[in-house]
Amino acid sequence: MTRIVLFPAFLRFVSSLSIGQQPAKNSEVALTGLHGRVHTVLTETFDSLGNPENSTLAIYDPDGYLQEEYRYDRDGSLHSHTKYTRKGWQVYKTETNSSVPSENRTFVQSFNSDGRVTESETYDGNGSLIGRTRNDFTPGKTTLMDVKPDGTASSVVTTGRTRV
Repeated sequence: MTRIVLFPAFLRFVSSLSIGQQPAKNSEVALTGLHGRVHTVLTETFDSLGNPENSTLAIYDPDGYLQEEYRYDRDGSLHSHTKYTRKGWQVYKTETNSSVPSENRTFVQSFNSDGRVTESETYDGNGSLIGRTRNDFTPGKTTLMDVKPDGTASSVVTTGRTRV
C-alpha cells in the first residue's frame, strides 16, 4: 500500500521540477521560438556552396536569458566575446572583447523603479566614455539627450502628450 501512495507523490514532484525549468516568457530563448530548458545554441552560416562563413555560440541562464555570446570567423578563430550582466530581462552591462580592437566596447544602462532605462553609457576598449544617453520620463513628456564625452549635449529630443 505504501508504494501506491508514494508513486503519485513522486510523479507530482517530478512534474513540478520540469515546469519550473521552463524559460521566462520574455527571455531570448522564448522569443526565438525555442522550447524547454536551453543552455547553449550554436548557429553556423554557410555560403551558397556550403562553405562556412561564421558561427555564433550563445549561452543562456536557466531562465532563458542570454549570458554570453561567442562569434567565430570562417576559419574558426574567435572574433568576439560578449558578456551580459543582467537581472532578468534588464541588461545592466554588455562587455564586448573583439579581435578587432576598435570593436571593443562596454555598454552600461541604469533603470528607474518602473524598469525604464534612464541612462546608457558607451565606453571604448580603453575605458574612455564615447557616448551617453539620458532619458527623462517626466509625466506628459519624454526627453532623450545624447551627451558627448565632454558633457555637452549633442542632441535633445522631447516628445509631449497633451492630456484631455
